[in-house]
Amino acid sequence: MINVLSIIKETPLYVWAILAYVVAIGIFNLKDHSVTLNKLVFVPLIFIIWSLVSMHYSYGLTIYSFGIWLLGVAIGCGFGWLFAQKKSIHIIDRSKGLILIPGGLSVLMIMVSFFIFRYIRGAAFAMNPELINSMHVVVLDLVFSGILTGFFLGRVAKYMHTFFKK
Repeated sequence: MINVLSIIKETPLYVWAILAYVVAIGIFNLKDHSVTLNKLVFVPLIFIIWSLVSMHYSYGLTIYSFGIWLLGVAIGCGFGWLFAQKKSIHIIDRSKGLILIPGGLSVLMIMVSFFIFRYIRGAAFAMNPELINSMHVVVLDLVFSGILTGFFLGRVAKYMHTFFKK
């Protein structure tokens, strides 16, 4: 039987710092806020880097792992675009690339989901290293990681599309 308390106790401190950062970003996004287009790209960039580094260390950056991950990214981009389509941004200062994004729970929920997924994945791989050789687990891991990354990419792409279209 899995001892959840033991897993939590064995978790490195940096993981809790990442969780605190993820929750802080999510809480910040609960309210309407202004952001520059440059800063808007930051979150998807973090997710891309986190996913690719994780993929590299877990499976290697092969054409297959990258392709499966990209499939997830494409699906997530569609979800992110559709989600952002329902939100209306307001351009505050076009010359500075400053926009007002409506607040909501979605960013907090998606980022915490990503953290929980990565946490459970890390614990599962630590307890059962042979899981890394299971094709089902690998595909699920890569697709889910891609979907979450793609969600933020699609969201930003829609916001930028709206900004440059107006």
